Amino acid sequence: MSDGPGLTQLASQVGMSGKIGLLISRDPDFFSLLDRRGSYTVWIAEDDEGKIIGSFSETKQFLFINGKKRRISYLADLRVLPQYQGGTLAFRLVNRMRDELIKEEVDLLYCTTAEGNRQVRDFFDGRMSIPLFRKLGTFMVRQLIPAQHKSTNGSSLASDQELHNFYESFYSNYKFHPPLDEFSHCIHFISRKGKEIEAAISVTDPSDLKQHVLVHYPFMVSVSLKLLRLAKAFMPLPSLPSKGKPLRILYARYIGYKPGLETELADLIGQVRNYAFKNNYHLISIALDEKDKALGDIISPKSRFLFRSDAWIASLQRNYKLLEEISSGMLYEDYSLV
Repeated sequence: MSDGPGLTQLASQVGMSGKIGLLISRDPDFFSLLDRRGSYTVWIAEDDEGKIIGSFSETKQFLFINGKKRRISYLADLRVLPQYQGGTLAFRLVNRMRDELIKEEVDLLYCTTAEGNRQVRDFFDGRMSIPLFRKLGTFMVRQLIPAQHKSTNGSSLASDQELHNFYESFYSNYKFHPPLDEFSHCIHFISRKGKEIEAAISVTDPSDLKQHVLVHYPFMVSVSLKLLRLAKAFMPLPSLPSKGKPLRILYARYIGYKPGLETELADLIGQVRNYAFKNNYHLISIALDEKDKALGDIISPKSRFLFRSDAWIASLQRNYKLLEEISSGMLYEDYSLV
């Protein structure tokens, strides 16, 4: 598609601010991530010379809500070049999306944002005919450091149907989650008792779709990284990130365990960390609803960094009762495609 290079360049110019600066690159093909999500539409804004200065995307996906498969529109890629921010360009892009989706009789709209992102939050309060968004919850996106781990348990062998049945049982108590059958890009870590799966983690590397590029970090982080690089010559340390280069991140796409088998899941997490260590990853990313105390108690002690992300939902058909039901329960999201 002819707009691909311009959209990729726009993504590389609009980063995430903070103490540690990141930008999400979409090399080599901006549209590959959208293709993986589902059927999509991208709205763009151009200046007088035809340069892309703003974008917004919508992808039609199927999610399980209260145990039923429903179509939902996932909103993303709202970007405006810095020199055009503060005007009405972003609102015009969002309004164009709203008008098109109303014509298509779409109901549910869903998106995720970095916690505290006021630039995006301004669109959620019902102004300028944009539907009022409701906060579903907050995902604790935990980052684990790769590490060596010894274990004699676990395997990677299971049929897709077997994994689907296991994860379907585990996520049956969640009000909101993606389909549990996308295994083609996954590596599986499985613990069994006899023939039965008792715990499993399916991980994926989406670096062919998106890359988190480290733009800047505090001076003390720079000093620490230099010291660690020196120490790496004498001790087994994981791969270390570099400024201006993509972080190598392994994402947990699905994770589950049977009641009472927390130790087995913890051992699998160790195996994932060991795999990441051997394959030169910088981080393992696992996203959990902050209400998910059981998984949180297992994973948070092993987490080194935390990124908080808010989930938002709106109903163009004013289905407010459904929104209330969803927000009252636990959520799960596949952050490898966010």
